[in-house]
Amino acid sequence: MIRTFLTGCAVALALISSADSATQAADGKAMREPGLDIVGFNGRGYFFGIEQFGLRPRTNIPYAEIRIYDLRTDKEIDRSPFVYDETAKIPAGHTIEDAIDRARRAVYLDARRVIKYLTLVPRGRTIKPKDGKPAKALQISAPGLSGLLTLETFPLEAPHCKGVRTVGFVLKLADGKGVTEVHRDKVMPKGRGCPVDYDIRQASVYLPHPEADALAVVIGARQGGRDKGDIHYTVVGHFYDHRKK
Repeated sequence: MIRTFLTGCAVALALISSADSATQAADGKAMREPGLDIVGFNGRGYFFGIEQFGLRPRTNIPYAEIRIYDLRTDKEIDRSPFVYDETAKIPAGHTIEDAIDRARRAVYLDARRVIKYLTLVPRGRTIKPKDGKPAKALQISAPGLSGLLTLETFPLEAPHCKGVRTVGFVLKLADGKGVTEVHRDKVMPKGRGCPVDYDIRQASVYLPHPEADALAVVIGARQGGRDKGDIHYTVVGHFYDHRKK
């Protein structure tokens, strides 16, 4: 598990370095797309975890977060999120990427007991938009679960975001049988920040057994207000048990 995680760190940090060339200025400050890594599903397909990492907006503090979701309830588990900020001064000869790596190691150590208890590892198939860019729709095709995912936004007030016109979203899946809602916001989760737009980053599909499918969709929530331009990742999804009609 640890070896796999550290290998993922190396790959993800390389992606951060390459992403620096695409950095854009927002409100006079450099904004970066945060890194995203999959922690995985548990064996039964009930739980799914992701990791977000990079530099905090405004402060540029290296950080890492692990969030774990219960797909049966479409909510984060009580212990989630696990958060670590690397506030120590970067030693001479080290880089920002080294500091982010330390933050990732630290948050993994904090979450490792829950990850191990839930047996979260990469499973199933992950599908991304064809051009690699965030999208409002994504075609998924996997044994037992196929169709077109579409995302729509609508005004949704967030009491913690005064002066920001925040929006919620609904995620739908259209297949040969019709259209079903995978998720619809009812209230704005405080941990999502102050979102003013959303997009689909990727979808993971896992079949724990022939009579069930697990779907986890990573949504990018673009921030307004103080964190304008920043991205928060969230997961919505569902565990489909076809034995229950």
